[in-house]
Amino acid sequence: MCKERRKLRKCILDRRRNNMGFSATTTLPGNDEYLSLHCQSTDISRRKRKRNSIDDKLPVAATYKGQDIEQLNLGLQEYECQSCGALFWYDERIKSGNENIPRFSLCCGDGKISLPLLQETPDLLDHLLNYNRSADSVNFRENIRVYNSMFAFTSIGAKIDNEINRKPGPYIFRITGQNHHRMGSLLPVDGERPKFAQLYIYDTENEIENRMKSFNASDELQKIDRNIVGRLLEMFDIKNVIVKSFRMARDRFRENDYLPIRLRLIGNRVDGSQYNPPSCSEIAGLIIGDFGSADRQRDIVVEHKMEGLKRISDLHPSFMAMQYPVLFPYGDDGFRIGIKYNNDSRRNVGSRKCVTMREFYAYRIQNRINEGKTLIRGGRLFQQYLVDAFSCIEEDRLDYIRRNQADLRSEIYKGIKDDVIAGDVDSNAIGKKIILPASFTAGPVI
Repeated sequence: MCKERRKLRKCILDRRRNNMGFSATTTLPGNDEYLSLHCQSTDISRRKRKRNSIDDKLPVAATYKGQDIEQLNLGLQEYECQSCGALFWYDERIKSGNENIPRFSLCCGDGKISLPLLQETPDLLDHLLNYNRSADSVNFRENIRVYNSMFAFTSIGAKIDNEINRKPGPYIFRITGQNHHRMGSLLPVDGERPKFAQLYIYDTENEIENRMKSFNASDELQKIDRNIVGRLLEMFDIKNVIVKSFRMARDRFRENDYLPIRLRLIGNRVDGSQYNPPSCSEIAGLIIGDFGSADRQRDIVVEHKMEGLKRISDLHPSFMAMQYPVLFPYGDDGFRIGIKYNNDSRRNVGSRKCVTMREFYAYRIQNRINEGKTLIRGGRLFQQYLVDAFSCIEEDRLDYIRRNQADLRSEIYKGIKDDVIAGDVDSNAIGKKIILPASFTAGPVI
């Protein structure tokens, strides 16, 4: 059904770009839903000027304080990036380019970036994420963050602000404090319940019960469908390469003569692997004894048994996939250092040779006809992903500023003389300062 829908929409967009009027009607197989799309011919000269996607005023949508509020509808994203296939509105084009053949840079930098497309949504998730208003899909979409937390390998270190959603208005995901992801050991400490990644290894005969008991809030647990949890568990066992890696460790623990082991989640990828889905052997390996050839800075080494949680690097390719298994059901790789720019790009890449974290996430969150829609259909969980990605980008920028103070000419701002002039005469109060450049968003304006 999804392929038929995308095929029809691509046909519609092609005809719109060619300034053709048409009426398209089709019945989607396997569903009683009837799709009818009608588009009037459009004068190409009007599209050159600034305009809304529709010209006629829409009917009143609501009334606020006695005043009628008109509905704002930007219409469909009618234009497709020639390089990566992302869909845009006309006014999002590069303004200096040819208006008749619009080009876009918000997605791939006009061809500079080429990343693997996300795979098609698994059948189970495609049903649960559908807006068909069936009982299980409604339950899943309303509680998607809870379901995701049940299968997440890591926990979020920032504090989630739940008070903001007690007020009227649309759902908002907001965090306070420094954000990071944390992970525990393979096995829980004696006397403690398994949680997060430990649920894939410890007492898997009662795994569904353990996952549902991992939530202390009884009101959240009452909303969870046990049948959906079981079906998701079967799907991840088949599809997700990270889950398979932890199952590999579980099978090792079942042996009678096993030695204490650690699981190494490999941070490096061999050349060219960014264009292929990773396999279990490429992303993980079991460690017996010393670290061996493990990269202590990029690899994630999950200990056999330890107390507390440790922070993992946001530069690891599986950083986001371990936190959002529902959005990345195959365990797709995320951002990592060393992703090269596209050599065939029409634009000059400049002195920088690798994709930045901001460019990676800007590419990933776009809507494309030929790409799986699991991520952008995530609803509230997609909002959480966006906030998480934004905090990672900001932390990466701040880390760069901290490590390049000399290049940013911060020496003219610091020193004892500057502190004395500013009134800081107490030597105990004079510490190391990090100077933010004026170009930093929300930073000081000098």
